[in-house]
Amino acid sequence: MAHALYAKEVALTTSYAAIESARTEVRCTISAPPTNGANAYVEDADGGDVRLVPGEWHTFDRIDLSLVKVKGTVGDVLTVVGEG
Repeated sequence: MAHALYAKEVALTTSYAAIESARTEVRCTISAPPTNGANAYVEDADGGDVRLVPGEWHTFDRIDLSLVKVKGTVGDVLTVVGEG
């Protein structure tokens, strides 16, 4: 079974926003590029902040990106690359 490439650069804002607006299940790596000027954050299950320092990445076997909310410094990004 063929899988489609998924690749997205997410521009960060100061408020939490979902990576995708609709259900999007993928196997992927979410990365905070080392060129980011500050930490990025992922919202945890309790509404708290999970820090991603510049250069940090995490790989997920299967994740729904509409449930992943991120924020950070305007001008910084997260990259999401995988297959779905």
